[in-house]
This record gives sequence, C-alpha cells and structure tokens, in this order.
Amino acid sequence: MEAHLKKEFWKAGHAWLAFKTVRETCDYILAHDLDTDSIIYRCLVAGICTWYTRPFIGTRRGIGSLSKKFVPARHRHLHNQIILGRNRTIAHSDADGPMFLRGLPANTVGLVVKRRRVQLRIHETKFQRSIIPSIGDLASGLADRVLDHVRVLARNHRDELPDDGEYLIDLTTGHFVPALQGKSLESPRSVKEKISTKS
Repeated sequence: MEAHLKKEFWKAGHAWLAFKTVRETCDYILAHDLDTDSIIYRCLVAGICTWYTRPFIGTRRGIGSLSKKFVPARHRHLHNQIILGRNRTIAHSDADGPMFLRGLPANTVGLVVKRRRVQLRIHETKFQRSIIPSIGDLASGLADRVLDHVRVLARNHRDELPDDGEYLIDLTTGHFVPALQGKSLESPRSVKEKISTKS
C-alpha cells in the first residue's frame, strides 16, 4: 500500500501542476486579447492541449494516469476535443486526421500550381477563442478535484505518512526521502499551503 500511496501523490502533484498551468495560460490569452491568427495564440493553445493531456497519459514506472471518469460528465465532450486536438493535430500530423470545420480533415495539405510554381496550403485546425474560458474553467475544477483527492489520501493513510518534514517522493527506491539541507521544495507553485489533512 505504501508504494501505491507514493505513486498517487506523485501522480496528483503532476496533475495539479498541469491543470494549474492550463488555467493560467487561458487567463493569459484572455487578459491579452490574443487573436487566433497570432503565432503566440497558436503556441499557447498547443501548450494548453499538451499540458492538459499529460495527466491522462500513462507514464513509466507504472504510475498510471487519471481516468476519464475523473472529468465531470458535463465536460467530457470538451475533454475529448482537447485530447483529440493534442493527439491528432498538435503532437502528430496524421494523414487521416479527424474532421473539423469546412468539411476537411485536420492536417490536410493542399497544392496550388500556377505557371509551374508551387504553393502549399495547410489546413490548420484552431481552437476558437470563445472556447478558451470553458477550458480554463474545466482545468480549474480539475485542479481543485486533485487537491480534494490528496486530502482524502492523507486522511485515509495517516499512519503511512512520514514524520513532519519535507520529503522527495523517490519512486526508484520506494521511499519518502528527506529533502537535502538547503534544497527546499518550496516555490511559488507549491501546493503544500493549499492542502489540509484536517478532518
């Protein structure tokens, strides 16, 4: 059970960071009123899809991934669209990409020939800006659910937690390893102040 607990904490930490990053990126896009044709917008959306998908993809060392059931039913369609965008258009350029707008499959490449000169036209799939707030809300809700999960884990496994202190979760040795002197884990993105194990 101890090994399982460490993997759950590890998985939760990375999931929380991923969803928090997605939320902050959505906020940035909205705050700066970025246009969908902007290269910055396209790069940020690619980051959103990549970060969002991370917790739902299996990892090495058998840590596992979040189940699709972790996502509330009302958000499943949006969840599927984000992951589809990452898997089929952002991280990969499948020739049999999914159908999106204009009746063309994603990743379609067109060829324009004029006077023996060639021009390529790539059908680029974009997330409409109007969907960004919904993605941000979804990510924020999932980040909160991760923290709730951590609280439940800590409450249900009090006897398996180490003494007060700061530790690294070492999945290689299967131990909670005390952080080295002067090597604090505290950072602006630390979740420790957000987690309470009180009943």
